[in-house]
Amino acid sequence: MIDSKIETQNFVSFINSFKGETFDELAISFNFHTKSKSKNALLIKRIAEGYKGKEFFKTLIETNNLSTKTIQLLKNNKVKEAMSFPKFCYESIIDESWKTSAAKQIFSKTFIFCVFKFSDDKNIFMGAFLWKMPKEDLNGEVRDMWEKTKNIIISGNIVKNAGNKIRLNFPKENETNICHVRPHGRNSLDLARLPERDTLTGFFGLPKHSFWLNHNYLNKVIQEHANMLLADFVCYNK
Repeated sequence: MIDSKIETQNFVSFINSFKGETFDELAISFNFHTKSKSKNALLIKRIAEGYKGKEFFKTLIETNNLSTKTIQLLKNNKVKEAMSFPKFCYESIIDESWKTSAAKQIFSKTFIFCVFKFSDDKNIFMGAFLWKMPKEDLNGEVRDMWEKTKNIIISGNIVKNAGNKIRLNFPKENETNICHVRPHGRNSLDLARLPERDTLTGFFGLPKHSFWLNHNYLNKVIQEHANMLLADFVCYNK
């Protein structure tokens, strides 16, 4: 039987025992090799599975509704990218309520944010911390963004402009404070089926999309944990 709070804290402490090491140093220690764009996340997964094994890590995550996510900081201490989440299904979302939605389940998790930073041509692991989205954010703007997305799909008014570059009516990052909708397929031909044809184009399928946490929202989260997590490193202030 896993004691949820104690094991989660012990797990985060284990991850933090590698705080200050570079990506390359950790890759050597864990015999890790990849050319994947998701190399930070894959390295953290390798480290996490080294805690008490793959099955224990899987059980810990599932039992405690946890999710490990990596954040890459640039030299100016700003996040490099918005944070993606699993692709949503156009046909399923229209039958969901907010309470039962996949989006609410995703953003209700307790996240273990694992932070890397580029500094002096090295990618340094700055440490990890637990984070849970405030309820006022989850049930406020995130819910509003989800409902707007759902209603756009139901209306069939998805494509805004079908010129040289197709533009959609989904909430964009510059229109929101917390999260937005962005493509998340392998490429522009990686499509998902719509429940009804798009009104403007007549298309029955569009590129896959997912919800993303905004750059500025993640920057705020990092700043809130800067003293606790990053102040030990001189490189953070460079």
